Amino acid sequence: MNKKRFLLMLPAAALPYATLGLLVSIYVSPNTFLDDWLMQGGMFYLLGFFLLYVITAFALAVVGFVKSIRGNWDPTSLAKTAMIIKLVQIPAFICIFILGLLFLVTIFTFFISFLLALIDAITLCATGLLTTAAVINHGRRKKSKRGKYWWVIALQFLFCLDVGATTWFYTRLRKEKREQLTPKPEAAYFAGGCFWCITPVFQEAPGVISVVSGYSGGQEADPSYQDVKNQQTGHRETIEVVFNPEQICFSQLFDIFCDNVDIHDPDGQFIDRGHSYTLAVYYTDEAQKEFLARAIPAMEQAAGQPVYISIEPFQSFYPAEEEHQDYYRKHPAEFEQELIDSGRKQA
Repeated sequence: MNKKRFLLMLPAAALPYATLGLLVSIYVSPNTFLDDWLMQGGMFYLLGFFLLYVITAFALAVVGFVKSIRGNWDPTSLAKTAMIIKLVQIPAFICIFILGLLFLVTIFTFFISFLLALIDAITLCATGLLTTAAVINHGRRKKSKRGKYWWVIALQFLFCLDVGATTWFYTRLRKEKREQLTPKPEAAYFAGGCFWCITPVFQEAPGVISVVSGYSGGQEADPSYQDVKNQQTGHRETIEVVFNPEQICFSQLFDIFCDNVDIHDPDGQFIDRGHSYTLAVYYTDEAQKEFLARAIPAMEQAAGQPVYISIEPFQSFYPAEEEHQDYYRKHPAEFEQELIDSGRKQA
């Protein structure tokens, strides 16, 4: 909890307990000296001091609110502080409520009960300012969602509902922050000849979430396997690799791709010939494009011969028929024979 924020809100946070202490000292204490002092005018000094405390607490809360807005303090931290304060105040509010009811039906009359209710309302407003600042700062940071949580402010001025609204708002902000910190999965698209054959090497790589066989690079929507195989669509057999960028990066996936294809074959891969079996990488962003623009020339220079990997922007991807998904798992014997027949694996 921020030290400055805590110090500014501490008087308001302690206000219910200060009120409870005042009531106990005046009406519950059996101390005769205290009773005599109160009867001789001490009551006015005590109430005056307490009134000054209430005004100071509220003023500091307003200062804290203004600083929170001007400083654009973190809304999650503000909501957490407000929630803690409101939860800590609950026992005092319960005791004050019970005493207020007792005073209402005894000699202390309606005035004392009204005074207690007024102090509670002031406390509610003071602590509600912190949640209000959290909502405002959140709206300023999330401009596209401005006004989404303004109802939380309205509930800050209703007993009991303010605690629930603040707790819910803090929980929601924590969830949003976790979502922001959690890396979003990324996708890479590789055309490496027969998609049956290159799927397993990516499936086994740490950080890979899923591998889907399909078609990409052509203009025809929803092509069939036979049409692609017969070179009628302009598509290549392609795999979509969805991965966690914190566990494996695009360059590592590209290395896996190159290690399992013949990068110097311009007309297909192994026994599979034709455009649909030629090599390509479909980049999805500038980072992938820039990496490939550096990597291909470096590979050609190192090998001393051309590298036939087409670098194209990603446009669309159409998943292949279900029978082609995870072929190596569904038909292990046929898959092994395919590797041998294609020339990818020696018998």
